Amino acid sequence: MQKTLLVINTIFIMAVGAFVLPLFLDVRDVSMQVQDLSQRNEQTLEQAATQADQFQKSMQQAQQELILKVDQFETTKTAQDEKIAAVQKQLDELVTELKLINQGNTDVVTKANNLEKQVAEIASMQGTMYDKILGEVLKSVDKNLSTSNSRPATQRVVMPIAKSESIEGSWLLVLPAGFQRQVAWKQVSPVDYQFSSPGSSFTGTYQKRGDQLVLVSASQSRLNGHFIWQIDNAHAMRLIKSPPTSMIGSDYTGATLVRRGASTN
Repeated sequence: MQKTLLVINTIFIMAVGAFVLPLFLDVRDVSMQVQDLSQRNEQTLEQAATQADQFQKSMQQAQQELILKVDQFETTKTAQDEKIAAVQKQLDELVTELKLINQGNTDVVTKANNLEKQVAEIASMQGTMYDKILGEVLKSVDKNLSTSNSRPATQRVVMPIAKSESIEGSWLLVLPAGFQRQVAWKQVSPVDYQFSSPGSSFTGTYQKRGDQLVLVSASQSRLNGHFIWQIDNAHAMRLIKSPPTSMIGSDYTGATLVRRGASTN
């Protein structure tokens, strides 16, 4: 009987061992897997923490670079704004200077016209008694010629200059206002004559067209064609056309020229 119980106990122990041993082994494997998984999780967490730290550092660096770039942009923008302001200031100054120059040009033209009048007045005041006497004599001669052959006193006698006779020489200019000054004609070609009168708008080269002298090359080109002298005779001519007052400040139409000396060929 005891042997039987011993056998049964042994069989039971073996059966329990056969059942429990695999369970123990499975538990051990699971425990090892859990430990391995835990280690992996720790490594993963460490890597994640490292990556997070690197990411945070990268973000901080990027933020600092962005702030630096913003500061640089603001500095550059400020410098550009200052340059634009400086250029605008220079432009404003240039516009102001141009306005002053335009105003100055207008003043210069006005002053030049006034100076021309003053020169004419001074020349008149400096005229010699010879000029006055010659003017009176020529007026008397012209009057006598105009009244000869029963012509009306208001009719002007025109005596064309001979082809061989030149108008070159000294003449007396008498302006409509009565001022007088000495001027000169110089022949520069068969049909061209240079009129000399320093500081006068009349100065320039005239072309002889029939019994008229037309200004073709003035010291101021805008006056070309605006002055025309009518040759009445060998000793007298009159201005039949002059520029408008808006161009030279005065109307000289009616001015006369009388010969001061003998003609030159």
